[in-house]
Amino acid sequence: MMYVKIALLGLVRRKGRTFFTTLAVAIAVSMAILLVSVGVGLKQGAAMMYDRDVDYWVIPQDSSVTDLVSNSERTMLGDVHQSVDKISSNPDIKGATPILNRLIYASNTNRTPKAVMGVGVIPGSLDALPASAPGFSPGDIYFKGGERTGEVVINEKTAQLLGLKPGDILQLGASSNSLNNSFRVMGIISAAEYSINPVVVLHLSELQELTGNLKGDRANYIIIRGNNALPFLKGLFPNALVLSSAEYSAYNIVSDKKMLATAVAVSFVSIIIAVLFITSTMILSINEKQKEFAVMRAMGISRRSIMKIVLYESIIISMLGAVFGILLSSLGERVLNMAAYSFFEAGQVAVVTPSLQLAGVGLALVAGILSGLVPAVMTGRVDIVDALG
Repeated sequence: MMYVKIALLGLVRRKGRTFFTTLAVAIAVSMAILLVSVGVGLKQGAAMMYDRDVDYWVIPQDSSVTDLVSNSERTMLGDVHQSVDKISSNPDIKGATPILNRLIYASNTNRTPKAVMGVGVIPGSLDALPASAPGFSPGDIYFKGGERTGEVVINEKTAQLLGLKPGDILQLGASSNSLNNSFRVMGIISAAEYSINPVVVLHLSELQELTGNLKGDRANYIIIRGNNALPFLKGLFPNALVLSSAEYSAYNIVSDKKMLATAVAVSFVSIIIAVLFITSTMILSINEKQKEFAVMRAMGISRRSIMKIVLYESIIISMLGAVFGILLSSLGERVLNMAAYSFFEAGQVAVVTPSLQLAGVGLALVAGILSGLVPAVMTGRVDIVDALG
């Protein structure tokens, strides 16, 4: 603890240099977080719309969760209505719904068919959009033998694309030549995270029928809200991946080779930048404090203790940079999403998750340790006689 206090005093004495070095580390950390977060946001696509409202994800073992449209029958979950009933039997579960994402075509009577993202959910089963979108009849009565509801909720992008408003009739089909299913627009979702692509939300079974997934009751994945339910869910789905929200974010990066390569490259460059700035600062500091270190040695303080002080200074600078980097990344996320919405009518292109921020702290810590090694070794070579002479 004493070494940490001495290191802090040394940094306070050089306020200007400490500030600019910390700022450089913060910029490197925040840029690393933001660059990876944009990649994750673009890759996640439709899943990003409810990422922050979900505690657990159940996804097929062999599927790529970053490819939400073209998953085949072999990489989808089956009997999902029955699975949700089993999940909901646990008192720790607050809600769950399967999600089916499919590219479909939509048109009103006056417009050319347009490709949109069809999202199938069980309305009212989860207190999160799109399952909680107002206007839907709760449940999935068509799957249980009831009449088809013909209800859809659309986002603002779809409303603008096709000139729709609540109450209008919308034609949907699996291809542009088979628009023979009529649906009524029950509402429009205006949330920013639903502004990236044109989206049409349907009852799950009605989208399953439209896209040929009703037989087998298939969906891309199941999203769940709840607490302390991971062991229970893993027991229910031994042949699927059950991930917490943080694990799901990491899985998006690791399961995609291009994204993983990008993350590694960005991390490496960020570490190099941070190491260069911190090392330069520490070497300047050591050259200025040679006489001070010599006095410490003359007082009986060991070389190892002095090396610890220098190493702690380096680590403290890197951790301060990490804290400010996290704050900058949160600000940058808002700026990027606002800019995307203003210029391209798209929102939520960047998704800064706690796991990415934690990774940023790890990068800064590694940079701090590496930066302190060379200066720390240099202090061990200080000659007492020369320094005090």
